[in-house]
Amino acid sequence: MSNIEQHIWGITPEGEAVVIYTITNLSRANIKLCNIGAVILSLTICDTNGDSSDIIVGQDDWKSYLKDYRGGDFARQIWESSVEGDRVVFGLYSQEEGNGNLRLEISYTLSDEGDFEILTMAQSDTDTTIDLSNPTHAELARKRKDSIEVLSNHPETEISKITLQAGETYVNKAIYRLNVEL
Repeated sequence: MSNIEQHIWGITPEGEAVVIYTITNLSRANIKLCNIGAVILSLTICDTNGDSSDIIVGQDDWKSYLKDYRGGDFARQIWESSVEGDRVVFGLYSQEEGNGNLRLEISYTLSDEGDFEILTMAQSDTDTTIDLSNPTHAELARKRKDSIEVLSNHPETEISKITLQAGETYVNKAIYRLNVEL
């Protein structure tokens, strides 16, 4: 079973904790996540010789994610976050004008077999269009030829703008197999 560790990376001027979660599987692959924008900070894979290879490398400073990070409508916000069993779950509740009461949830799981799952859910009580684009999700899709294989059947491995009907629940599941034979 994958191991999940968490630690505080910093504190915002508003007093909110910036938290890093690290999921490590038996093959020593690890994924670092942050509650700023529910972002993937890094993805490292170890080959059969034990040598590590960085697939995704994020910013060194958490403040960069609040200032310069390019992403969707909620990329620069601090999300609620928790460990639930073998996954890290990020949630955001927004009452912005035009979006109604919007609830977002993104969860990340890394299995010992190397399957990396990203589950995204969104729901609003009014019709709305939101931008859930995430540059690191797009980077995963680009790198899949070399070290990542897409396993999910869902066509939206790269999410951007979605339109929600009032009361509708949007669900997108992307599963990637991390290739350890680099």
